[in-house]
Amino acid sequence: MLLGFGRGRDLVTQADGFAREVSSGELWAALEPRTREVLAVATELDRPALQGLVGLHGGLRARIAELVPEEIEAGSVLSLMFDDLAGTSLIAPFVLTRSLSTAAWE
Repeated sequence: MLLGFGRGRDLVTQADGFAREVSSGELWAALEPRTREVLAVATELDRPALQGLVGLHGGLRARIAELVPEEIEAGSVLSLMFDDLAGTSLIAPFVLTRSLSTAAWE
């Protein structure tokens, strides 16, 4: 199982040099590395719509846009982490094929 966790924030530096947080987010995800199936997903705020990702084997970006369009439209930190999740789910399993024995897939 691939486990992912991301935490991010978007800061705006004001004229006086102080930074103001405008967006933040946390994302947890569990994926099956062979099939890229989403096994579980959670965020720091309860977003029940995201359970619609569980069971997917790809097409994450399109499904995320359907489930939480407000995050995508706002360009929130969470939307950027979702985008990273889609790419990571494709690339991360490749490492297992190169560095670990087949026992690592169990």
